[in-house]
Formats: sequence, structure tokens, C-alpha cells
Amino acid sequence: MEILVKIYRYLRILSVDVVIGACISAIFIANYVGVRIEIAPLFTLAICVWLIYTADHLMDAYHIKHKPHSLRHFYHKKYFKPLVYLFIIASSIGLVSLAFLPGKTVFWGAILLVVILSHFLVLKLIGIRPSLHKEFLVAIIYVSGIFLVPLSIYKGAISTDLWILYGQYLGLALINLLLFALIEENIDKKDGHTSFVQFAGPKLTLIIIWTLLILSGVYPIYSFISSSNLHSILYQMVILTMSITLGIITFKKEYFSKKERYRIYGDAIFLYPILVISL
Repeated sequence: MEILVKIYRYLRILSVDVVIGACISAIFIANYVGVRIEIAPLFTLAICVWLIYTADHLMDAYHIKHKPHSLRHFYHKKYFKPLVYLFIIASSIGLVSLAFLPGKTVFWGAILLVVILSHFLVLKLIGIRPSLHKEFLVAIIYVSGIFLVPLSIYKGAISTDLWILYGQYLGLALINLLLFALIEENIDKKDGHTSFVQFAGPKLTLIIIWTLLILSGVYPIYSFISSSNLHSILYQMVILTMSITLGIITFKKEYFSKKERYRIYGDAIFLYPILVISL
């Protein structure tokens, strides 16, 4: 059992749990709209998510001149060179995998990339630090990538329910990131990292988290009461369960702040959709 716990800890440090959650979520969305995702797009999504998270952790670790207080940054600093080599290899594999993707997936992926790069360019030109709204940007990129893979091969119209599901996922991803930043505020200060929490303050951040939690729970309850569509109700119950989990972590953040429980349970919510996928 101890070995399994160690393995899982290293998988979390390397963001593998986030990658698995992204792939499961993409299949979840694909099942919702009734399309089947092939292995190649899922593999490319996994590579892209890992590259984004690893690049962020490596850049943070590089700028820390002392021993990092965060376990994740400690390992990325300690094994900086091997991880950079792995990053280069993964980037090369990711580029090759593009040749096996549907044309529409590549097209919309390129559009998303251009939007992201343009955003950073505008911030650079007007002198605003991306770190001030990093959590919002990461949430948008993460959720857009998850939805892009299935929707790029979906031939139907984008319904209101689908837009709502996107908004719910975006809200959950944002709660997840803001909650982590809130709990890690002191660690971030010690390591010289900035976040939205430091910019807005813990109180306002907590208000935003609770507001998003309430909003994410309203539609599932409404759907359960008013809808007769079992398919829609099942998917909304998964969203509600994800929201409740984050609500419990927020309410009991002192308990979950120990031994990185908040990360274990907070990132695990993106594995919940497997309950519907397996039906």
C-alpha cells in the first residue's frame, strides 16, 4: 500500500493525474454530444495538458533561487534538467501526433493557440503581468482544450445546454485553481510567486469561490427537478457531485490543507465523469 501511495504522489507531482482527468473529461463531453473520440486526439490532448502544466512548474522552479517550499516545485527544481529533456521529447511527439488528427481538430487547436499567444502579446504591450489572472487563463485554456477535442468532430448545433455545461466546467476549473492558490498563499509568497489571491485578497477570492460554487450547483438541481431527460440528469448529477466536493474542501480548508489533501481530492473531481462514461 505504501508503494502505491508513493507512486500516486509522484504522478501528482508530475501532473499525470491532471492529464488523466482532462482525457476522462473529454470523453465525458464526447459521450454527452454523442461522438466517439479516437486514440490520436486523446493522446495529443494528454501531451498538450502535460506540456502546459509542466512548463508552468518548470518556469516557477527556475525562478526560485532557494529551496522551494512546495513539494511540486521542489521536485521540478531538483530534476530540472531531466524534466526539460522530457519536455522536449514530449513536444516532439506532440508535433508528430498532429499528423494523425482530424483536420478540424488541428484547425480549431491552431485558433485556440493564436488566441492565447495574442493574449500574452497584448498583456506584454500594455505592461500587465499574466500572473495576476493566471488562474482564470489556465481554467479557460484547460476547459477549452477539453471541449475542443470532441466538439471539433461534432456535426450538430451547439445547444444552450452545451454552453451551460462549458460554463459549469469552466467554473469548476476556476474554483479548483483559486482554492489551491488560496490555500497556498503563504507558500507562494515565500517562493516569490504571484497569484490572483495576492492581488484581490483572501476575502474577495473566497466570495468568488462560493459564488461560483452556488452557480455551479443551481442548474443540476433545476435539471433534476424539471427535466425528464435521464441522460441530462445523470451528467448534471456528476457536475453537482464535483461542486459538492469542492464545497467541502472550501468549508474545511484547514483540514484539507494538511498533507496536500486539497490537491488529492480537488484534482480527483475531474475523474468523477468516469462514473457516467462506464454506464
